Amino acid sequence: MKGCLLMSEKERVRKVILAFVASGHLNLKEAALRLSISYGQMKRLWKRYQALGDAGLLHQARGKVSNHGKPLSVKQAIIACYWHNYVDFGPTLAAEKLQAADYIINHETLRRWLIQAGLWQLKSQRPKHRQRRLRKSCFGELVQLDGWFASCLVLRRYRFLLFDEPGRLCHGNNVKPHGRARNDPSGVSRFY
Repeated sequence: MKGCLLMSEKERVRKVILAFVASGHLNLKEAALRLSISYGQMKRLWKRYQALGDAGLLHQARGKVSNHGKPLSVKQAIIACYWHNYVDFGPTLAAEKLQAADYIINHETLRRWLIQAGLWQLKSQRPKHRQRRLRKSCFGELVQLDGWFASCLVLRRYRFLLFDEPGRLCHGNNVKPHGRARNDPSGVSRFY
């Protein structure tokens, strides 16, 4: 056969192994082990290689229309219906609306067709950028309050800590539930 053959890497490896079989360096059983296929499949592949040459190694379904594909007339009718009625809808909602119009199609198939027709563009799914807060230059510019139960219900006290920066404590205090600070006779909690 004259001309060029487009072969995948898998098909090129098969060609090399079958060339070794043709030269007598390998038998079919060893070639089947090297290609990780069964002996029966290797015999079929060898027979096709002897009959058709390198073209016998190509996948037989290459260039053919899928058995599960929709006819071209159905595809054109669905795209025309989308263009006239649902052009501002996304593929998922449009597939639901087309189903009501007696066009049953998967939304991913519709998305692929619309991208091919230039009616839909892929949108990147990047996470949104979130800018972190810069550290404050002076001590005391930003004070954050953090509180938790100390020994839960045993001591019946809350612990409050004030942080100026992460890891830098300004003030800490144990407070009773009704608002009095520990060792504070006035009963007023002072947080500076």
